[in-house]
Amino acid sequence: MSRILTESEPLPTGLRVDREAGIVYSVRVLGRSSPNSHGFKGVSGTVYTTEAMREALPLYEGIRVMAGHNRTDPRAERPP
Repeated sequence: MSRILTESEPLPTGLRVDREAGIVYSVRVLGRSSPNSHGFKGVSGTVYTTEAMREALPLYEGIRVMAGHNRTDPRAERPP
């Protein structure tokens, strides 16, 4: 299996990367809560149960992540 690690901008302070293993440490791909309403009107966000997060783990294995996510505007354009 091949692994690709691409850095498009300087990494945030404290982020550790193991290029040989293809691992970026201290990256969160799913938080307990999200402001995402998933398109439903009147919904102000989502809170994930521990069971849902545990069941989702295989979905995140090997996915591409972006370092330095824009927390001011989550809908802002992200680097390719």
